[in-house]
Amino acid sequence: MNSRNYQLDIYPLLSSIFDLAGFSSQVPVVDEFLLNNAKLADDELRSQTSLMVNGSKLVGFYTSSVRTFRLEAPDFAPLKAERILTDAELDSMTQGDVIDLPAVDLSYFAIDWHYQRQGFGTLMMTNFLKNMAEAYIDHGIGFSGVVLFALNEAVPFYQKVGFRALHGIDYEKTPDLKQYPMFMNSRFLTDLYARL
Repeated sequence: MNSRNYQLDIYPLLSSIFDLAGFSSQVPVVDEFLLNNAKLADDELRSQTSLMVNGSKLVGFYTSSVRTFRLEAPDFAPLKAERILTDAELDSMTQGDVIDLPAVDLSYFAIDWHYQRQGFGTLMMTNFLKNMAEAYIDHGIGFSGVVLFALNEAVPFYQKVGFRALHGIDYEKTPDLKQYPMFMNSRFLTDLYARL
């Protein structure tokens, strides 16, 4: 099976008629969210879940919302390199300082286990990032970037698409955390959008 051989569409969860019960990412907390909490969170306007489908089969889903996220001292230097902080702002920072920035929170991102490791995650992530870039460029919605908390086994995938670990965490040296806070700045998104 290869993702190139499929006609894939993205639909908002609330407008869909797709059966969610057969979906399994093989990560119980993720599957439970989709089956039991995603619709309520969407109904209450706390998040939006989008489904990637092939015909009538649910291939994957992602859930996003808007939030602020806290950056700590180890994150300041990369923010300067990414032109999110200025030299003056960086020079005024001291150990223990924090910065709260607006971001899109990619709360859940999962592919059904039948479709994993075949390019479907990359297709769905490309769609998500394109939508975020369009929100920023075409619709004037300002945010610093996209933040997520990756499960250990998903870190290499997120790194491959352009996310980096936050809070000074080095995945290679600490591969046993339950979740890794990761970030992709809006400049990277807009550059990606220009290439798509």
